[in-house]
Amino acid sequence: MKHLYASNTFYIPTSTAFFCLHRLVPTHHFQAIQSLHLKWRSDDISMLWEMAKGVPPYDLSCWTRTWKAISNMEALRYIRVDLVTWRTRPKPYHIYEDALFTPLKKVKDVQQFDVFVSWELGKEVEGGMQWPFTIKRTMEHIP
Repeated sequence: MKHLYASNTFYIPTSTAFFCLHRLVPTHHFQAIQSLHLKWRSDDISMLWEMAKGVPPYDLSCWTRTWKAISNMEALRYIRVDLVTWRTRPKPYHIYEDALFTPLKKVKDVQQFDVFVSWELGKEVEGGMQWPFTIKRTMEHIP
């Protein structure tokens, strides 16, 4: 069992699925996970607005709790996060980056941490915050 958890990438399609995994898998197996791929999807700009307002499971509280739990994963070495918004190419999602990215700063001591987003960088945030992960702004890499 130890090798099962340590040798595979766990693909988590939602924050809700992450919490189910966290609760169902015995702690010692959960702590053995080394590679995690988390996907978060929003249909439109209103979903991110609701995240800021607090409508579970897409609220900021759930998002922050997800990253607090991830930051406590002892063996974690590789993380990929896909933040996908389907109708947003022309929308200003970049204004939500502080709210979305700040909880991710809790994660320490990983070898690779990539965040893929489906929106482009806005002029208001260029040259702004430096994040402890790589941000890739392209739809092409988000399955």
